[in-house]
Amino acid sequence: MNGDADKPGIEFIEEPDLPLSTVQTGILAEQWIAPTTTRYNVPIAFAIKGELDEEALRSALNWLIQRHEILRTVYRDGDMGPIQAVAAHVPDILRTLFIDTGAGTDDGTEFRDLAVREAEHVFDLRTELPVRVCLARSTERQAALILVFHHIAVDGWSIRLLLDELGDAYNAFRDKAVPILPEVELQYADWGAWQQDQIATAQARGNLEGLVDRIKDLPFDLGLPARHALDAHSDSNNGAEMVQFDLDTAMVARAEAVALREGVSLYAMLAGTYALVIGRLVDRDRLAIGTPVALRDRAELHQTVGCFVNTAILELRLDASRGRHAYLTHVRDAVVDTLDTRDIPFEQVMRARAKLSLDNVEVVRSFFN
Repeated sequence: MNGDADKPGIEFIEEPDLPLSTVQTGILAEQWIAPTTTRYNVPIAFAIKGELDEEALRSALNWLIQRHEILRTVYRDGDMGPIQAVAAHVPDILRTLFIDTGAGTDDGTEFRDLAVREAEHVFDLRTELPVRVCLARSTERQAALILVFHHIAVDGWSIRLLLDELGDAYNAFRDKAVPILPEVELQYADWGAWQQDQIATAQARGNLEGLVDRIKDLPFDLGLPARHALDAHSDSNNGAEMVQFDLDTAMVARAEAVALREGVSLYAMLAGTYALVIGRLVDRDRLAIGTPVALRDRAELHQTVGCFVNTAILELRLDASRGRHAYLTHVRDAVVDTLDTRDIPFEQVMRARAKLSLDNVEVVRSFFN
């Protein structure tokens, strides 16, 4: 297996006047505390069979990096905290590797092993772009495209957007044309600066104080195993354990029917059921559950690549004397209240919580997604 030679150094222009978004600051702090963690890696791999125009792919990737500034941004230490530095030119990020599968071993094992290794890449966000792209070839008509993004630059919406635009750009360059797509109205750094202006207002400070006051008496210690300290030897989830629940089609259909009959969303019913299970396990009648929310409620952000994710706090009262309808109505109302506070940065809630209780700064110990 061999690859391209090392690329020349990239020149970056520091942008000290562009503040980071709150989620960028949080991710960056965790990445710097645990520099070998890969928990924020977002890997994607595709098998390619048939003819591939490698130069068209290279041009499409370069065009994509030029289009979205966040993909060519690194983070440096500034006098007042981390600052952004943007690549002055579009670097060539496509690496081509040639895989010798050997006679009779063309079963995809080499490609899968390479994809795993790429997915475990440790990003150095001070010097390295938050995206890696590798084209692995075994023959002229068999290849795999492996992309690894860092979560500081993308969310789920961004991934879908980038793949769509990459496909459009590849088709255009393959046909010796130029991609024709609407201009990006806002770059992510513009939104980050706007967010910092918003959270500095008196109204935002009042909203934060109200939320913290409402949850300050909640029992955050659920008696669950303590989260491991963040250090260089932590595992990829930093001590957190993710439990996946798989619902078959019939069960989903029944759940949807019950939710419709009770006048709640499917999410509210599932979140409420999850809360009941956790509440019984830890013997609590009130819970604070973290839930991820998207902050793309503005049309001009629909074409913007970046991490528009926040953690909102769903506060539930698990009164066993309530009937199903009354409980689900409470959950529905709690979900609405939670969405009303979705713009309050979770990092701010954590800092405010730390001022109230130095012994326990955690805001939630259980999440539902």
